[in-house]
Amino acid sequence: MNCKALSLKEIVSEIIDYRGKTPKKLGADWSDTGYRALSAKNIKTGEIVQEDTIRFVDDDLYHKWMKQEVDRGTILITSEAPFGQVLYWNSDEKIVLSQRIFGLKIKSEFDSKYIYYYMTSSNYQYELSGRATGSTVTGLRQPELLKTTIRCPDIYQQKKISKILSNIDAKIECNNRTNDNLLEISKTIFSNDFSDKIRGGKEIGDYLVPKRGKALLSKDAIKGDIPVIAGGLEPATFHNLSNTKAPVITISASGANAGFVNLWQREVWSSDSSFIDATITENPFFWYVMLVVRQDEIYKAQTGSAQAHIYPKHIAEMSIGDIKQSEISTYEKKVASIFEQIEQNKTENRRLTKLRDTLLPELLNGRIDISNIDV
Repeated sequence: MNCKALSLKEIVSEIIDYRGKTPKKLGADWSDTGYRALSAKNIKTGEIVQEDTIRFVDDDLYHKWMKQEVDRGTILITSEAPFGQVLYWNSDEKIVLSQRIFGLKIKSEFDSKYIYYYMTSSNYQYELSGRATGSTVTGLRQPELLKTTIRCPDIYQQKKISKILSNIDAKIECNNRTNDNLLEISKTIFSNDFSDKIRGGKEIGDYLVPKRGKALLSKDAIKGDIPVIAGGLEPATFHNLSNTKAPVITISASGANAGFVNLWQREVWSSDSSFIDATITENPFFWYVMLVVRQDEIYKAQTGSAQAHIYPKHIAEMSIGDIKQSEISTYEKKVASIFEQIEQNKTENRRLTKLRDTLLPELLNGRIDISNIDV
């Protein structure tokens, strides 16, 4: 397949960059309802996350802020904290681009969905990382972003490729929605069983104390399939060793997502994160849900001015009611099958994601025949 190597600058018709704007600078304040304002911590490649942290602006502030609007087909990419996360805006909802996000509008002679998929590829992400700067926090400047390279076949082939990859994404999204619903069920059961014991006269530290992870830089990781959990929403890299025993609850330790709680039903390397693993508790689902339903409270416990932090002591000092071990064990049994299904869906999504990422270079190199694909 014939492809042209073009700079992103040649492909983008308009770039939306309001990273320095805040309500205060515009003489206003956040609202309780209205237009959603997304920041980088709400963007994870392919999806919106941490929706409970999204702020809102009213109509007047929206029009002051968004002189250029996000339309369906705009590609959002985070400039830092987290870095390089990409989202295709497939909605007519009007949103505000807040901290650390670029919005890219693609010229009509290109298929915006294809450009999005290329930007999620390992080759593109590798180039993106090479253009980033910063030691403590990795970031990307707009001029460097526009220098990045996209391999483009003709638009007809672009549309065929994006259609194939979109079908895989549809299944991944379906699994994600199912998992969201399953987690809500586990939270409902939790609330029914422990509504009067979520907070109380004891501390979580009376039951368990998370451990600190051991720092592992990406450059020091040895190639493997063990996720390295740092301060972001996704693994920072992968390693050949773990320092935990599954299942593992991780709590991001620093950065914009400090305090983010996640559950891994496989071994991980806990780096810039705290963790509660099978050596600490036999009831991971109970403690995971306990922390998830109090996610906002954990975020508010962040310390540090230049960079936010959450340490094991912050979790250990959280109040909790007097809960008997028998009650915890009963809840664990109730939700075990729910979390088993969640993990099955996650496993399938990892397989589908790997398939999608493997397909793109194969399609571009013409090793897969797509002549019979209708667009």
